[in-house]
Amino acid sequence: MARILSSTITIIFYILCAVLALATLIISGIQAINVTKTDLGELKNADGSDDSPCSNGVYAEHRPLRFMISGDTKNLECGWPPSNQALRFVTCIVSLIFCIVGILCVVKRKKVALYACIILSGLFAIAFFAAMCFDANSVRISYMWCTGGLEGVQKSDDLSYECNYITYAGMTGLDVLGCLFWIVTLILTFRHVRRHMSDDHHSRLDDENYREPTFDELMKKNQDQATAY
Repeated sequence: MARILSSTITIIFYILCAVLALATLIISGIQAINVTKTDLGELKNADGSDDSPCSNGVYAEHRPLRFMISGDTKNLECGWPPSNQALRFVTCIVSLIFCIVGILCVVKRKKVALYACIILSGLFAIAFFAAMCFDANSVRISYMWCTGGLEGVQKSDDLSYECNYITYAGMTGLDVLGCLFWIVTLILTFRHVRRHMSDDHHSRLDDENYREPTFDELMKKNQDQATAY
């Protein structure tokens, strides 16, 4: 019974990690969309041109960015830098596939494979921590640039705007959750292997049909072994 409960809890956290990875992929894809023109405002490069402002010049250097010009109804924004997107994409895709493998290993009780799962869970925790550091640093630099007056951007002195980075801060929060979920999954997997798969004795104790042999049965077994020799 204890083994079944341990397996169930471990599998649940593998599922949670998979759901989080999938949600992160979807939200990250949405945030990759650049909105450079709205009803009342348009992003322009530092030289005043409007050629791919999110790919070149000062805006590209301060991605992700998101602000709204006063009187407008839609934010002007440039999504995450390609490096942040790439790290997050690879981490989420690989972890999503690994979650399926991890669940199968728990169900099939593959001891050696579960030890590999423990190591990989630690690597995914590190990967999400790295993504969190990259994302948090990018948001911090961009937000300081935005609130500092959009240095390097040609604009009128009386331009009024509001910086809005809540969605990017939310993505950093998902990175934190990813790191925590994988740490918990690592601990649960390690605990499951140590307590319920460490040796044959523990495995037998988890079997409801198993009973300890009687003294007579042990004596008979020893006699049979002696006769065999």
